[in-house]
Amino acid sequence: RDREHGRIWRLLPASAPKSQSFVLFDPQGQQPHRITRDRFVALLESPNMYHRTTAQRVLLESDVQFDFDVDACLRDLLHASASPLAKLHALHLLEQRQPLRSEDLRMALTDADYRVRVHGVKLCKSTSISPDVATQLRSMVDDDDASVRLQLAAVLAGLENNADALLSLARTHGDERWMDAAILSSLTNAAPLLLRMLAEPELQDGPRKLLERLSASVAGTRDLQTISSVIGLLPECHPDVQQMCLNGLVSAMDRWPAQVRWSGRK
Repeated sequence: RDREHGRIWRLLPASAPKSQSFVLFDPQGQQPHRITRDRFVALLESPNMYHRTTAQRVLLESDVQFDFDVDACLRDLLHASASPLAKLHALHLLEQRQPLRSEDLRMALTDADYRVRVHGVKLCKSTSISPDVATQLRSMVDDDDASVRLQLAAVLAGLENNADALLSLARTHGDERWMDAAILSSLTNAAPLLLRMLAEPELQDGPRKLLERLSASVAGTRDLQTISSVIGLLPECHPDVQQMCLNGLVSAMDRWPAQVRWSGRK
């Protein structure tokens, strides 16, 4: 039958809700080329992905006329909608149409749904943020969701005075998957973080995972003074910490050109 009729069958569980018909424009036909505010909000809040993405595409790509303030509508959705997916669409549509306001970013960063917070953190990387938003970002190091913390570690590179936040992430969540790579990607200079970690009275297993890679990064700069500072702190550290740091230093130094290694011995 499929070959005879050219049908594409969609299999759904018996308990799945029936899909509602899709009406983009005014269903009464009185304004055939306009979208009303209620219709636009209903589409972005729809559980049907096709409805949401079509409304988004129409807004970005077509010349359809809207009889309301689109930006105000999107901002209302971001701040008040009960649908996290609608908030995500509103957040990215606002970012496409105009620079995001500080209150929009703060709202996304404090949303109850982790997906909205993840996207809020991500947009802070591509948007010029105010000092209050930067402070909000630094305070999120103990967010309840691991994906938010991971995205935060990757975004902190663009913030000034990020050492405390990165140290807190390393100290408390350094054993989480990909966290060490995210923290390293946020560092332009690994030495300050490594020196502060070595000065900690006791390092837990989480931050210890970072030590070898941080030490290798420091040795890769070939800055003998900084390397000497790292080595000078090792006698006061736990033997396991000493071993990890030395492994990282040696692995990077082995890749130094021969003349650099020789001059270092002098």
